[in-house]
Amino acid sequence: MSINSIPISTARKVGQTANAKRIAILAVDDDGNYCITTWGRTKADCLAAARFANDNIAEIAVSDLARHE
Repeated sequence: MSINSIPISTARKVGQTANAKRIAILAVDDDGNYCITTWGRTKADCLAAARFANDNIAEIAVSDLARHE
């Protein structure tokens, strides 16, 4: 069973509520499957958040969060 991604509309609401410029939301299930939803205020912010997620969060999800209970 795969994990469902978080809708971008939810990420946008979280980002706006937090008054954030960029956010990355990581979701992990019991099997270690994960998904990352990113959002940014501008297109440049969106790209920067996606780059951050691709470079950093995926590694964290696989090597740390997914293995700890």
